[in-house]
Amino acid sequence: MRQGARQLNRSKRLHSLIKAMLAVTLAALPTPTIAADEGTREFRQTKRAIATIEGATDCMLRRNAGQVHAFMATVPGSREEYRISHYMYDRMGHCLSGTVWMSGALIRGVIAELLFNERFPPSTDRPGEVPAANEFGPLSEAMEIGSEYIAGYTFARCLTMAELETVRALVRSPAASVEETRQFAALRPAMSDCVTEGATFSTDRLTLRALLAQAVYQYSRTRDFPITATASQAQTLETAE
Repeated sequence: MRQGARQLNRSKRLHSLIKAMLAVTLAALPTPTIAADEGTREFRQTKRAIATIEGATDCMLRRNAGQVHAFMATVPGSREEYRISHYMYDRMGHCLSGTVWMSGALIRGVIAELLFNERFPPSTDRPGEVPAANEFGPLSEAMEIGSEYIAGYTFARCLTMAELETVRALVRSPAASVEETRQFAALRPAMSDCVTEGATFSTDRLTLRALLAQAVYQYSRTRDFPITATASQAQTLETAE
């Protein structure tokens, strides 16, 4: 009985994910900017949440790596994502060391960054390669999510296609570091070309990094591992535990 209550509480913590926005707007301006006040309470809370999810993901990769990879192979907002994430979040509760308040995009980004840096070190880079719009795996598929989230993923794919090496360097840099700031500055000239004229969407420095991590990971994964997990494979992963 007590064990069931503890599992329910862990599940509730993960299913109560909310977005802690830092209210930075990327608009169709000549030089859109990314900024984040690193002294704000929201920034510190999000950083702590990311550290918690990083630890939980590392734990999950040891416990059931297949489930994590199957989750990342799903299209954001799809029924398959919901089905696998519901199961994965419940299992991830065993690995959590605290309460987490994060958006799904941030969680996917944290996982993508860990997998990218683990599976695709600089030695795997291919000089001169330019990603195509259809080479981002599940991020190239139609998404059943809000228009603002679609705009964010579209923006991240565009930046990755235009500045692949810079995006790689950013995702490989420590979060909130001088090197990360330098890479964001290097991306700035390409930003205006990646925002549809007259369109706006809100994001923050950490969320944009998460979207870029997803884009560069999915491109790298599709390039080297074109076969994605199917629903039947995901089901097998679930029943195998």
